[in-house]
Amino acid sequence: MNLFVNGCSFSAGHSEVHDEQGNLTPPLDYVWSNQIADKFDKVTNYALAGGSNDRILRTTMEYFSKGPVDTIAIIQWTSPIRFEVYNELFKTWLGICNNTTTSIHSSLSRGIKGEDLTVNIHMDDGLALEKFRNHKAYSKISNASQQQLMFLKSLNDYQIQFYKNVYVLEQYFKSNNIPFLFTSMSFYNHIVNAQDYMSIDIIETPPSKLEIDLKNILDKSSWTAQPFTGYMGANYVSENDHHPNQEGHRLISEAIVSELSKRNYI
Repeated sequence: MNLFVNGCSFSAGHSEVHDEQGNLTPPLDYVWSNQIADKFDKVTNYALAGGSNDRILRTTMEYFSKGPVDTIAIIQWTSPIRFEVYNELFKTWLGICNNTTTSIHSSLSRGIKGEDLTVNIHMDDGLALEKFRNHKAYSKISNASQQQLMFLKSLNDYQIQFYKNVYVLEQYFKSNNIPFLFTSMSFYNHIVNAQDYMSIDIIETPPSKLEIDLKNILDKSSWTAQPFTGYMGANYVSENDHHPNQEGHRLISEAIVSELSKRNYI
């Protein structure tokens, strides 16, 4: 059995995204997926630091459209407040990730000054990204992304898109008989057993009727009991960096093995 993994920095590690040649860097050695590699014939990890749920859906479907056999997918969903757009100019996808470290309130603009809200724009090709940053369109796209994050879309909008992404991938796996396990970065976007939110996971927005309806149709049995922040506890890098440290990844790997065993996947 082979393993496919997708997610954000909680599954890729929190190192540099590109190497000096502009290529994507591989996941760090201590990342949880590498710690369970001995249980599989092959491990493929598409996780990317700062990656969005849009990217997770797209790249996962791209991978499985190639027809890999005997492969189980573990999908670690990330913060809904990220997105990607297709850029016709560079014929590639742009990943948009907000750089704010504020609590999540009913409006992203609450308590945030416009000059404080910045976004990180990603391309898989690091050299092309450098060219893009020097292009006259870059500042316009960056500004438009900031305005969308701050004023156009509400947290409800991002949560609705998250549920849609989850449902589409869930149905894709089921229709193609692909075994899968869903988990998440934090309690903010975990479907089952949500506990009190912690740290940046504070959210004050009551769900809309559509959010409730979408969440109700999701298959809860395909989810881990807790998100990664629940498994890793206080084992993070530092007070200013809440990514899992090596011990945190070890605890996550143990939890994932347990979840896979319960489902007779390993």
